[in-house]
Amino acid sequence: MADTNLYNDGEVLRIAQDLSAKYGNDAVAFVKNRADRAREVGDDLACDIWKQVLAVMNAFTAHHFK
Repeated sequence: MADTNLYNDGEVLRIAQDLSAKYGNDAVAFVKNRADRAREVGDDLACDIWKQVLAVMNAFTAHHFK
């Protein structure tokens, strides 16, 4: 089993911010596609990380529209 401690909240937040800056409104779709691809190839670690990134992006969106 891989060590998921390498992908702490700070790293997940950085990834989410970088992708949001790069892809704008398309960032969520990009992350969903990456998570789907990771699941398809059986990469559970990557899938979990992409899901965490997606959760952060969803939180950005919820906060932005409050």
